[in-house]
Amino acid sequence: MKRAILAAITVTVLYTSGCAYLGGNPEPSAAAPRLVQDWYGVEWDHPGNFGIVPASKTLEGYQRCASSRAVGYHPRAEDASGHAFPNGGFLCAS
Repeated sequence: MKRAILAAITVTVLYTSGCAYLGGNPEPSAAAPRLVQDWYGVEWDHPGNFGIVPASKTLEGYQRCASSRAVGYHPRAEDASGHAFPNGGFLCAS
């Protein structure tokens, strides 16, 4: 029982923090994720809306995620003001 509770808490924390991509969406959702300010800094509001990183975007994702790796991509991801990034946005693993 304790293991199940710990696992549920871990999944919830990882999913809501945007620290890891737990989805398996082959395609990005219709709703674009947006960068938001929270207690921990700037994060994506809906990390589950990202799809997988297309092969054609792998290098760009690597460059934009710097010290980590791109684990999700959305072509219409928005900045904190609600403007779409010209080349989409990446969800980076930490």
